[in-house]
Amino acid sequence: SDSALPSNPHVFLDVRIGEEFVGRIVIELFRHLQPQTSENFRLLCTGEKGLGVNKVPLHYKGCKFHKIMPKFMVQGGDITHGDGTGGDSIYGRFFLMRTFR
Repeated sequence: SDSALPSNPHVFLDVRIGEEFVGRIVIELFRHLQPQTSENFRLLCTGEKGLGVNKVPLHYKGCKFHKIMPKFMVQGGDITHGDGTGGDSIYGRFFLMRTFR
């Protein structure tokens, strides 16, 4: 039953264009399905982990959306280069993700 599942944590990203606050994105993390990925994302949102292996702060603060498709999606999260070619995690440069079933 659904009542046996743990409650999922939520994180948020405040979005700015220049200095103007334009909104907040609230994200539910499905920790029971993707525990490592969820914890990595949570800690990148909170900034609790300090510097990564690339000596870049492990947080999304100031990170840009490098791809915007209006009325569809945005991509961001490249904390090392800002263009989708880099990245880092709380586990180091790479980590294995469980696949969905």
